[in-house]
Amino acid sequence: MSPTDVSGKKITLADPSLKVCKMTLRVKGLKKAYFDAMPEICIDRPQLVTKFSRENNYFEKKRITGLEKARLYRYVLENQNAVVLQNSGHRQGMGANKPVKFSIEQNSLFAGSTTNKFKGIPLYPEFMALALWPELWSISTRKSNPFYLSSDDARTLNLEVFPHWMDSNISELAREKSHEINGNGKTPEMSLMELLVFFIDTKPNCISHTIPDLTNAIDNGLSSIIDEAKDKGAKTPEKAEFYQSLIEVMEGVVAYSNNLAIEAERLAAIEDDETKKKELLAMAEIHKRVPEYPARSFREGLTTLWVCWMALHIENPNLAISLGRMDQYLLKLYQDDIAAGTLTVDDAVELLSCLWLKIGDHVPCIPEAGEKLFGGAGSNQAITIGGVDSEGKDAVNDLTYLMLRSIEMMGLRDPNLNARYYPGVSDKGDPNKTYLKRLAEVNVNTGATPAVHNDRAIIAALTRRGETMVQARDYGIIGCVEPVSVGRTYGHTGAILLNLTSALELTLFNGAHRHTGTERLIGEKTGALDSFASFDAFKDAFIKQAGWLIKQAVTLNNIYG
Repeated sequence: MSPTDVSGKKITLADPSLKVCKMTLRVKGLKKAYFDAMPEICIDRPQLVTKFSRENNYFEKKRITGLEKARLYRYVLENQNAVVLQNSGHRQGMGANKPVKFSIEQNSLFAGSTTNKFKGIPLYPEFMALALWPELWSISTRKSNPFYLSSDDARTLNLEVFPHWMDSNISELAREKSHEINGNGKTPEMSLMELLVFFIDTKPNCISHTIPDLTNAIDNGLSSIIDEAKDKGAKTPEKAEFYQSLIEVMEGVVAYSNNLAIEAERLAAIEDDETKKKELLAMAEIHKRVPEYPARSFREGLTTLWVCWMALHIENPNLAISLGRMDQYLLKLYQDDIAAGTLTVDDAVELLSCLWLKIGDHVPCIPEAGEKLFGGAGSNQAITIGGVDSEGKDAVNDLTYLMLRSIEMMGLRDPNLNARYYPGVSDKGDPNKTYLKRLAEVNVNTGATPAVHNDRAIIAALTRRGETMVQARDYGIIGCVEPVSVGRTYGHTGAILLNLTSALELTLFNGAHRHTGTERLIGEKTGALDSFASFDAFKDAFIKQAGWLIKQAVTLNNIYG
């Protein structure tokens, strides 16, 4: 393809729309299987964390150290099922008792899985999984978004897993802490949240809302983090336990990838099809190297990202963990492979398409009450493309357009693609405004994505908040529409969902709420509605009620923390 200077950086694509790039048979098969599959609850993780916690007396301790938690994660990583190929089948809706055998075209270019199901539901009993307890035998047949759960697995959760976490999950530990703070066994903030109409604190289901910095793992390998942790642990004895925790988890991630390599070699040894045998052996070689060592190719970089992504889900339920600026931190690997002739544009698009399906290989665990409140929920794993670089120059590149094309073809809910656009900088010198038009075209064709964000406004907002200009220019989107400086922010922006209309209700009914009965005082007495002599007086009462409600939500959020 002949190079054309479109945006101030070299765009080597003759046609940035990449309309000539079509979905491969492999991706077509995987996509069909993905949309046909019914989500299935996976009990591997809860069984492993329960077993390790029991064997190490974690339940008796209740509050364990960071090192103890790191050892638990290492145990899970080393012992979870190393699923290389999802060729054992998957369920296609209710009543489909026979799994579907995959063809060779339906085997992904990436090994491993967030769960041991093709489309799984991971469970976290230390967080919110016990909310499913009342519906273990009905969740497969519920009207809204049913999840398949076998009777045997339901029995295991009911008898062997959930009982151990009754007093040891985050909500109950917070209730105990609230008792200590308030005295007399009262937990007013938690009782208020349990009414569901005032606010919801999401911290008992972890603090996933962040963009981890994946560049160190891709560029230097986890071995570099392990070596650095060993060195710093030796030099700073007071922090030795923290650094040992890092080592435990990083070695666990490496062990998991090595397990995938072993499984790929095992499958290759019994595979008759030479093409598939070659693919399996290539996959094994990749997992022997990454993420332990630096990625040398675009595929190795994506594999490092994917393995680290799975590892993050051992710790956190995925509520909008996001991937940041993939078209920036993977660009050099892509360019080097293209220059060396070891990768084509079509190859790269196929790899990206396989990765999107892997990223979406699980569904958040939503109890029936959550379905009624929110109508189901995606995990909102956001990817950010485009925008400007650290110097304020246009950062759109070939990989930006490849990701747009792949997302356009796939039409998936997750990952959630976000495009940055800087008026006057993006498409500068391009009278056709190729990038902007392409964003609009993909959005029309998918009916939803990408979301487009104004760099000028967001960078200005982030600098006002205290970010340096360089940090602000390196922003990415978390979840829905939350811009943060990539790898530098752990703000948990979705920690509190506050219902301001409830503050209005409290104002209208002098501290009461119709949901709980107007005779029951919930908030503060600010006066009956007919006592306000002016709108300003009513507004002052509303501000007082809203302030009181915010204080309750923040207090509980801090207890959860």
